[in-house]
Amino acid sequence: MSTVVKVVYFLLFLGLVVLPHFIVEDILFLPQAYAQSLGSLVLVCVGLLFYYLHKWDLRRMEKKLEISTDKLNDAYTYLGTVNRRLPLLEGVTTDLLRTSDMENNKKKEVFVSLLATVVTSLVRADWGMFRFIEVESKNTVKEFIYTQKNYVLLKTEFSNQELLDTRSNTGRIHELRDLYVLHTSDATTSLPCFLIFPKGDEEIGDVLTVIQSIVDQAQLFFKYYYPTAAH
Repeated sequence: MSTVVKVVYFLLFLGLVVLPHFIVEDILFLPQAYAQSLGSLVLVCVGLLFYYLHKWDLRRMEKKLEISTDKLNDAYTYLGTVNRRLPLLEGVTTDLLRTSDMENNKKKEVFVSLLATVVTSLVRADWGMFRFIEVESKNTVKEFIYTQKNYVLLKTEFSNQELLDTRSNTGRIHELRDLYVLHTSDATTSLPCFLIFPKGDEEIGDVLTVIQSIVDQAQLFFKYYYPTAAH
């Protein structure tokens, strides 16, 4: 019980004690005894009202605490998931940058490695694709594909215009029929990177941040390895 509540209850109790000493004669049409009883009743009602208001406030605070606790638990769960994925990001950034002086025909392996991380470790899909599209011409500048072992990727039915249209939609991930699409976070680039992979049974909500980071890494690698095409 807080100090304020204790003080209020003490004052109400004190009022009940001293009330008979203040009402020593009739008040208007009320005899003294009735006036004292009415005064006591008013003080008791005030006490009860304050009690229920205090209980209501406690319940409200408890509800807020429950909501805050749930949010905190969700945050810890999310952070735990992200922390488990951090080694993957190290594998697709620092380790790949060490191969920056590779020959042009091997640069493709960098993007395939990024795709393999997404497909095999994060979304558990059969295949994944990076497509770099020039916004003005809507032409594909580069495309990189990774498929799981023994999986044959047939012709995919989606256009560059459909991919570009997803940039105007809200949200991090977009649905294109039976596919998921993520694009680079850079909304101003004239040559954005798109990640495409098929929908599956795997829940990907808790790894979207990591996937987005990999897409953005692919965008940076592309600018680094193919500066002419990127400009």
